[in-house]
Amino acid sequence: MKRTIFALILVTAAGCYNEKVAVRSYIDEAIGLTETFLYSGVTLGTTIGPWLNGEPVNIGEVKRAYESFSQGIKNASTRIREMRCPNNKLALALQKELFAYLDFEEEFAGELSIVCDTIENNNPADPRTIQVTLSRVQALMARESALRDRLNTLAGRAGNQW
Repeated sequence: MKRTIFALILVTAAGCYNEKVAVRSYIDEAIGLTETFLYSGVTLGTTIGPWLNGEPVNIGEVKRAYESFSQGIKNASTRIREMRCPNNKLALALQKELFAYLDFEEEFAGELSIVCDTIENNNPADPRTIQVTLSRVQALMARESALRDRLNTLAGRAGNQW
């Protein structure tokens, strides 16, 4: 009898451990996939930065940086949506937030396409065009930050950080 109870405790503990490992693995893989387009976003920001300061920029570089960012989001989104999510309350909540984040990032890429068109048509730009464009980007970045905070909160519950 004691051995049976001990065996049940071990099996239960192993199941909990395996579930926790599966959740952390799911989060780690998703984080790795999002890092690619996040780095591309930094490159895009660096490329358009001088324009936001009233200086002309190389339109070819802006287009390449935007394309890398946009394609990175599409690739990561497709792969993350295809990932098997553990059937766990925390993992499923994280998946829901992650999909909302990916939807937003795809929307953000669309908005940045408009920004890149503005840059191409106004290079260098007048202060008013820069201010309108900067306000648009800052609003998007604030929404992105809020979504990432929610992801970090959920990932933190599993011992990960976005």
